[in-house]
Amino acid sequence: MIEPYPFQEFGSIDELSALIHEATKGWDTRWYRGTKTPAYPLLPKLFRDPSVKDREGYISVEFRRRARPHLPGIHTPFEWLCALQHYGFPTRLLDWSESLAVALYFTVRPVGADLEAPTVWVLDPFELHDFAGSEHSHPTIPISTDSEVLSNADIAFADDFETRSKTTSLHPLPVVPDFLFNRIATQNGAFTIHGRDERALEEIVPKSRRNMLLKFVARPNKIEAIWNCLDLIIPSSDAVFPDIEGIKDYII
Repeated sequence: MIEPYPFQEFGSIDELSALIHEATKGWDTRWYRGTKTPAYPLLPKLFRDPSVKDREGYISVEFRRRARPHLPGIHTPFEWLCALQHYGFPTRLLDWSESLAVALYFTVRPVGADLEAPTVWVLDPFELHDFAGSEHSHPTIPISTDSEVLSNADIAFADDFETRSKTTSLHPLPVVPDFLFNRIATQNGAFTIHGRDERALEEIVPKSRRNMLLKFVARPNKIEAIWNCLDLIIPSSDAVFPDIEGIKDYII
């Protein structure tokens, strides 16, 4: 049985902010991910269903083949994964944001049956990259054209399998992407990209390095008050999704 990941409870947005500030002293940057339930794992959509995972190559290559006329500016395997992610396809990417406000939006929106308790994950991407095994002699976060990122992305396409399979990472890598779509820019988006280990990120991180990945869950007796507060302060859907999808969610 998988041991539950440790977390801290918060009873208000002020308390959450204070907890994050105290727990991340000394960090150069913070990435956030919000979920509507503490049970939701840090697992890319691709790995949530084995039958979907087995079709990764088909889905990726077929999308690229058919979407190329509509996306002439997309070129590298990683850029194509970003496009797949943008349009809702299952990929080995996991969405993060440099904005706590954006993460808080996803703790309550869209409203659905899975709304249980606002949960916020906070990641130190520099430490994750160090854990994954950096090629660089100085602390850095990979960009979309780094060889290690392209190698992990090419798992989905196998364009240069013999070369890139040797440099794929075992552990997930953090990536600061180009803002290929307005949505990534609006959400201050970032990604982690899974490599050969297909487990959830919180299962991969060893106990000795859990200081790089923190979990905060709303206190049960404060959930309603937190929901009411978030309803007042989180951005509207058309601010987080600057496209037709955002307008639809805002109106409906």
